[in-house]
Amino acid sequence: MSWTPLRIIGATLALIASGAVAGCGSDPDEKAKPSAESSEAPTSAESTSATTTTTEPSGEVVRYVAFGDSWPEGAHCGGCDSFAYLWADLIEAETGLGVELTSFMGDAEESGAESKTSASLLESLDQDATRAAVSSADVILIATGPNTLETVVPKILSGHCGGSDGLNCIRKAGQAWDDDFDAILDEIDRIRSGRPALVRLVNAANVFVMDQELASAVPKGFAATGGELMFELLTRAQCDAAESHHAVCVDVRPLITGPDGDGDENSDASMQAVADALIDTGLRELGRKGRG
Repeated sequence: MSWTPLRIIGATLALIASGAVAGCGSDPDEKAKPSAESSEAPTSAESTSATTTTTEPSGEVVRYVAFGDSWPEGAHCGGCDSFAYLWADLIEAETGLGVELTSFMGDAEESGAESKTSASLLESLDQDATRAAVSSADVILIATGPNTLETVVPKILSGHCGGSDGLNCIRKAGQAWDDDFDAILDEIDRIRSGRPALVRLVNAANVFVMDQELASAVPKGFAATGGELMFELLTRAQCDAAESHHAVCVDVRPLITGPDGDGDENSDASMQAVADALIDTGLRELGRKGRG
């Protein structure tokens, strides 16, 4: 998850409590992924961003387009190889083909929104660069949604969420996710004129379980009530949309906050676990390009 006030608690917790919530893209002080001009070597799956292109693999390639907020971008782990990049490596290993990765994650998203959400991703699908990449993609990753909570958490903290249980604003966010993810996959289908692609949606783990300082700022027991509801509704929205559009959703919650997880979505172990879960969904949609 990438909403900065939820991820970088220390100096910003007071801002959340007062309702002065900032949006999030990449943290400018954190290490960026290597670009074509960088002296750092790219990962084995060569990648492009929406604005910067590295050397493309020679021969037949798997064209992979990644959408998401700053968690899959790697903005909160010092520019690490997030699951989005690790999955590219696994696809390359599985197929024996080069992977051409175009990233629209985080600041590379083709939208005017500062905070990257399911709504801003939908907006970005109107842009020519995004549409061209989607049209030619073999693989599409979608990992966004939690930043919608930046309009929800201040209401919870101020006691204005609504409803007899004080959770109505969370339910409204769930309705927005339902609409957005269905519309996103509808638009991808339209852009591709019905041509199939391998499409995977990734949710997020409950930040109120992962971050005890944030958990202490919300009502007691909120992680197991409102927090659980938030991420259940996000998961349900993604998985319902995936089911109706011949895509697959990946629930990362058991991998990160489950009994075998380490409770840190930005750890190397968590990133690898999510990438492994993605490759475990198979590559059958790639047809002759895949051996999965």
